[in-house]
Amino acid sequence: MMDIQALQKLGYSDKAIQLLTNNVNHRDMEHPNYSISTESDCGDILILYFRTSSDLIKDMTFQYIGCRGLQAAASALTQLTIGKSFSEAMKIHPDMVIDFLQSIPAEKEECVIFSCKSLRLAVEKLQMGDTKLSLYPYRIETSDW
Repeated sequence: MMDIQALQKLGYSDKAIQLLTNNVNHRDMEHPNYSISTESDCGDILILYFRTSSDLIKDMTFQYIGCRGLQAAASALTQLTIGKSFSEAMKIHPDMVIDFLQSIPAEKEECVIFSCKSLRLAVEKLQMGDTKLSLYPYRIETSDW
């Protein structure tokens, strides 16, 4: 069970906590058009699943191995991405995700950068028509955007 008061004390907003407690888009996807697995320099792993049509992201879900910051960031990212074209998704910036979340602990902002870089890599591969899965996760550095 999630300790909501502890998350609030750590600096998570009510909106971020709502995404966490409701597990928004945190699930596997049956028959995705594409999925990508990425690993951050801290060792967290993020798997993004996409259902696309032409250049439109119709649905997006995720699974992760990592911290609550990554879960909140990935959940917010899916909310911002669903319904966007590939070119619109490429414009999603970490500041947009942080604004959407309203507040997360400063030390978890690297999770937002990681999520956004993972999305960008996935969309680049989708745009190139590269939909084959990698056996190992792509390594993503979170030191800067």
